[in-house]
Amino acid sequence: MSAQTARQTLRAAPRWRPGERPGIGITLLTIAALLLLKATDLRVPYPGGFLFLAVVATTFVGGVRAGLAGAALAWLYSAYNVADALLPPRFSQDDLDRLWPLGVTYPAIAVLVGRLHSRARERAERLAALNVTLERQVAERTQALQTAEARLRGVVSGAPVILFALDTDGRHTFVDGQGLSSLGVSPQALLGQSAFEVHAGNPVALAALDRALAGEPMREVLRWEEKAFEVRLSPQQDAGGRVSGVLGVATDITELQRSDEELRRALSDLERFAHAASHDLREPLRAISSFTEILRTRHAGGLNDRGVMALGQVEVAARRLGTLIDGLDTYTQLGVPQRVPVALSGVLAAVRPGLGEPGQRAIRVQGPLPVVLGDAAQLAQVLGELLGNALTFTRPGVPPEVQLRATRDGACWRIDVTDNGVVMETQYLERIFVMFQRLQGRDVHEGSGLGLALCRRVIERHGGRLWAKSVPGQGSTFSFTLPAAEPSVNRPV
Repeated sequence: MSAQTARQTLRAAPRWRPGERPGIGITLLTIAALLLLKATDLRVPYPGGFLFLAVVATTFVGGVRAGLAGAALAWLYSAYNVADALLPPRFSQDDLDRLWPLGVTYPAIAVLVGRLHSRARERAERLAALNVTLERQVAERTQALQTAEARLRGVVSGAPVILFALDTDGRHTFVDGQGLSSLGVSPQALLGQSAFEVHAGNPVALAALDRALAGEPMREVLRWEEKAFEVRLSPQQDAGGRVSGVLGVATDITELQRSDEELRRALSDLERFAHAASHDLREPLRAISSFTEILRTRHAGGLNDRGVMALGQVEVAARRLGTLIDGLDTYTQLGVPQRVPVALSGVLAAVRPGLGEPGQRAIRVQGPLPVVLGDAAQLAQVLGELLGNALTFTRPGVPPEVQLRATRDGACWRIDVTDNGVVMETQYLERIFVMFQRLQGRDVHEGSGLGLALCRRVIERHGGRLWAKSVPGQGSTFSFTLPAAEPSVNRPV
């Protein structure tokens, strides 16, 4: 490196770092004070202690470089103090023995304090940076929480429901929702008010509140100010498992109840109309049947072959129409099922005689049948229809085999009726449950086309489902679900 390059490097390098000048100034001021005190013949006890503190303070303020410079100045002062002069030096062996430990101690103190201070400063900087990050994250999350809370309040305020919270005494600690506007009540009017006082005249509401505060989730339909609300109460528990309050939501179902009532009336009118229509259709049907019987018994000799064939077609059509009227009347007159424990084994025993001796031998029950909640007579219709179809719709040359199996499915029992008969294509598995829909013509199998539609209606009125599936080369399975009876009686029997 040339002399010019060295000079440029020294000129470009910073000569003083931040804090070094003030740090060295501390040592210089300490030495100046000691010299001043010595000049006035004032004795300073333990001057080395002051120098030690000066080196520590210099290092703390200016860093290791300033500390080493302060250590050198402190050693020079110590040497001057021992020899009373630096030039020419007058040091005895005892003086040297006293000075060389100081020459090691002061720099060591500077390096040690510098490292400790550097580490402390780095940790302080990291802590400050972490604190800034945490403050930013807290601010961001606070803003997000405030935004979410504002959105939630907007949704709650605009939703046609009433959301509320109760403390352990039943007092409202929170209430909001558009459902209050339909009652002409403001949220502020209910805050702090006891729900027991609000619903003092409603024994159903009071009982629901008592049970919810006791820890039992509740769902009730309550009347309030000529309105109907579906109320759900959810008890909240603290860390000790004690009820700490209740959260509730009330949904206005007034219009839904009104629509439901109108629908019930419409269905009732439709059922009465269908029953009256089927009754009125029977009179001309009986007349047709009577006159065809008269023609066959009294005037058959006057008919040619075409007349006899036409007469037979009229009789077949009359019987077909009679079957349809009977099926339609049964479908429309299907009443609301009873909900009592019914042993399906007893239902099967009642159905078996109507299936004939060969049919009874073809039925295999896989395991015990359960006790369900339902109407025994209506369930007998379903089981009889499904077993009858399984024995009727068979493949040519294949003896019928029917398996009956029950499987627990949550709060319900699933009943499977599996046969080895006709396989249905997937697109027809729903069509067969539609009224008057048939997969085979009447020339192949007689029937009204209402059997499976009637079965589905019965099962749905019991709160269950009815569906079918087919496996090519094996047969079909009709499955339906029914609610299980109480635990004490829902064991398979």
